This record gives sequence, C-alpha cells and structure tokens, in this order.
Amino acid sequence: MVELPLTLRGGIAIKKFILSILSILWIIILVGCSQQGESSNSWAYDFVKWKGESYVVTESEQVEKQDIGKPLGEVEIYLEQEQNETTKNSSNLFKEGTEYFMIKGINTSEAIAVRRENGDYIKAIHSSIWKENQQEK
Repeated sequence: MVELPLTLRGGIAIKKFILSILSILWIIILVGCSQQGESSNSWAYDFVKWKGESYVVTESEQVEKQDIGKPLGEVEIYLEQEQNETTKNSSNLFKEGTEYFMIKGINTSEAIAVRRENGDYIKAIHSSIWKENQQEK
C-alpha cells in the first residue's frame, strides 16, 4: 500500500493530488486516441492503382520530363486504411488529383509515371514485376 504524505490530509493538498492523477490519465487517453488515425504506416508499400492494376511507387526512380508520355488519369480516391481497397484509380500515398502518365518506351503493363506535388515525376512499377524483383533479391 502506498503511504500518502501527511500534507494530503488537508483539503488543498488532496485536491492537487487528485488533479495530478486525473491530468496524467487524460494525457494517456489523448496519446492513445491520436494514434488510431495513422494510415499509410500499416501498408506493405506505397502504391497507385490505375485501371484496377496496382503499381508500387519507387521513390528512388525519377522519370525525366522528356520521357513523359500521354496522361493516363489521376488519383480519384486517397486510401487511408488497408480495408479501403478499391479498383478505382487510387493511392495510399498521393492525394486526389495526382496525375498518372505513360513513360515513353515503356509499356503500361510494366510501369507508369506519377507527377508529385513539386512537379517531378516518379516511376511506379507494376506490382507483379515489383514482387518478382523482390524475390530475386
């Protein structure tokens, strides 16, 4: 059993003690609730979906502007949780309105380009090819 200091016998000291305990509990509750909204961390990888096909975003592979082909579409749905799977043009990384493009000389069954907010283009590799590359490593 925890012994309380004698000063807790007075009304003001008891109120301060109870207020301290309640404050600590409130902080614990706030911290716990704020972590429920985390989204993209639970996904296995960042992706975009175009015409029902998934493409893994490769942060390290930039696509030069001169290699960008015709526009293909754009993100229609931003997916916040894995349970939100859809066949529509979507992404767990990019917001609605982010554009997809063909890459000159590369078939869309292999890869597409995604325009980032800063205007750069990044390669997104078809998920089947990405998985094959992961198995070879």
